[in-house]
Amino acid sequence: FAMDESTASLYVPAAEGAQPVATITPSVLNVQQGQRAELRCTVTGNPTPAVEWIGGPGNRMSPRAVIRNGILTFSSVDSSDEGEYICKALNTHGEHTARAFIYVQKSNPSGLGSVPQVQVSPQSAEVHEGDSLRLYC
Repeated sequence: FAMDESTASLYVPAAEGAQPVATITPSVLNVQQGQRAELRCTVTGNPTPAVEWIGGPGNRMSPRAVIRNGILTFSSVDSSDEGEYICKALNTHGEHTARAFIYVQKSNPSGLGSVPQVQVSPQSAEVHEGDSLRLYC
């Protein structure tokens, strides 16, 4: 029997991480009072980011809000639920926030005497030359 001997080197690149990115869909939600409302926060990053919801009037989340798997749900919205909601994604490489707005329209069964309203969001934004800005009506 003949025996050969050699040396091999194995290079394993270090696992690269990625900063978190949060996205909320839809970013603007108009619902009638009493209807179901749902905001879905999708996050990417490595390691997988933790998800935290903040928001509502005075940044106080309604006790009626249900948060599960990154989805914020109201089974029946009330006018007190109207406001800005923020999804925050956090991992060891940083954090990122996404914002969404819930507008609650008061019920008007007859539809008479209702005046159309236009709401634009975000109401204010700071952008730099060359950046994109998406406005929702």
